[in-house]
Amino acid sequence: MEMLPEELSIDMRNCLEIGRALIGWPSLMVYDEPTSGLASISEKQVLDLIICARDIHKISLLYGTKEMHEIAYLANHFAIKDQTGEVSVCRGDAGQSERMRVRELEEGRVAFFGNPYVFTRSSLPVVTQVTCPAVITRRIDSNLADPWSQTRKNQSGLRFGR
Repeated sequence: MEMLPEELSIDMRNCLEIGRALIGWPSLMVYDEPTSGLASISEKQVLDLIICARDIHKISLLYGTKEMHEIAYLANHFAIKDQTGEVSVCRGDAGQSERMRVRELEEGRVAFFGNPYVFTRSSLPVVTQVTCPAVITRRIDSNLADPWSQTRKNQSGLRFGR
């Protein structure tokens, strides 16, 4: 509490920024990769805080991410408050997956729009590129020079080795 923001770790700064944004419990929150660069423990705490904002305080979320596990976490967890006011984040489906929508864009156009369950099972190429990263699709329009090419090394005039 006695430290300046620049004296905090990156994890703590990110948490501080989310805390500042939640002051007054706005009706809509826009997140752009809020857990980017966080340690896994801090990432879970931020996701739990977002779930509490959504479920307890009824804040609508617009959540941008490249991390598919975050979509699953948000869809498969919910927050409840007991009679004493204690808030818990629980695993399970309390209707989140039906209320949530995933939108995948391709070249600026909506290529997929639906609930997380349908998203993870979609066979659309634009979806499988992000949900199954082990499946490599070749892009014809990519034309990158190979930096390890022997031709490029020899043309550079540099000599490698002894």
